[in-house]
Amino acid sequence: MRAATIYVLVLIVMCMKYFGAIAEMIENRIGASGHSHVRGCPENPKAIWPCRCVSDAKREDPWSTNTICEDIVDRTTLLTVVKKLVYQGTEIDRLEIRNYGDVVIANNTFQDLFIRDLYLHSDSLNHVGGGEFQNIPGLTSMEWLLPNPALTIGSESFVGVAPTLHSLTIVCYSIGALPDALAGAAAVRHLFVTERRAAADVEPTFLRSFPNLYEFEWSTGRQAVGESMFTGFEQLQRLNVSASNITDFYEAEEHRKHLNSTRVQLILPRNSLRCDCCSRWLVERNWAEGSDLGSCASPPELRDRKLVDLQPDDFAKCATGAVCSEQRKIYGVGVAIVVGSVAAWIYYRKRRGNGGPQMYQSAGYRAGLI
Repeated sequence: MRAATIYVLVLIVMCMKYFGAIAEMIENRIGASGHSHVRGCPENPKAIWPCRCVSDAKREDPWSTNTICEDIVDRTTLLTVVKKLVYQGTEIDRLEIRNYGDVVIANNTFQDLFIRDLYLHSDSLNHVGGGEFQNIPGLTSMEWLLPNPALTIGSESFVGVAPTLHSLTIVCYSIGALPDALAGAAAVRHLFVTERRAAADVEPTFLRSFPNLYEFEWSTGRQAVGESMFTGFEQLQRLNVSASNITDFYEAEEHRKHLNSTRVQLILPRNSLRCDCCSRWLVERNWAEGSDLGSCASPPELRDRKLVDLQPDDFAKCATGAVCSEQRKIYGVGVAIVVGSVAAWIYYRKRRGNGGPQMYQSAGYRAGLI
């Protein structure tokens, strides 16, 4: 009887150890995130060559890992690496593709690969838009460094992107490559856009696609921007357009398109602001705490003066006929219409005059007047 009892107790202990090991394995696979993925680098690092997996000691999570891929020459190599990571169930905190050499990325390349942060750099990529970033579980931030002047971003670029995507950074040649299709990323709350070369004739209509945007940072080469470009952001609390070579920042003509300055932190330093009557509105508003309106670049008497130290009366007067609004383009079209009409009238009168004087000259000549 005693032997049977001891046997039962030993069996119970062994079962507890066995099930404890199973529980530990499951916990390791699931991790703190609740997803069935392995926290940490794959057991066989060579399997993901030419990528490598490294632990991120800076993070509080000891299981935090980065996967870094350098010199991936084509879409097939990238797809093969991703499939191996998916097969091993790897959970990646940050995937860095530092030098992608192909012109496109295959559709659904990253499908089912658990990634929190995705970084993509390519000088060759010339098209995005076929669903390359669909179905990526856990994706919270994405950063694109795509300076190819020929880059186009298609209408399906953000369709199927995880609703957890809250931060988006895009560095490109011109935002002309960013159509209204960015509405597919409407959940984004932090948007950072850098234009390597701004196209003055392209309106940034993509700005209308982010109703939940909390922070917008825009580095542009445009010399003129307008307040109403940003007023579609109902939740906007931080607007950073510093270091953008801006000379004119126009006030919206309609009050309903004004920025809620008491809520918005405006960051404007390192621009080339022209402090004339068109910029006066910037100091007439009460901006949120932490705002930095920068300094004047012109006229000479106000150069290097901080806008925060100026009073509305300090601003230089505008030249006669200057237009201080975002309607300058419309004004220009109106002028063109008027000029065209005058030119047409002169041409018409001239045509009539070419026939009229000849007739009068003949009559005058016959009458002996000439």
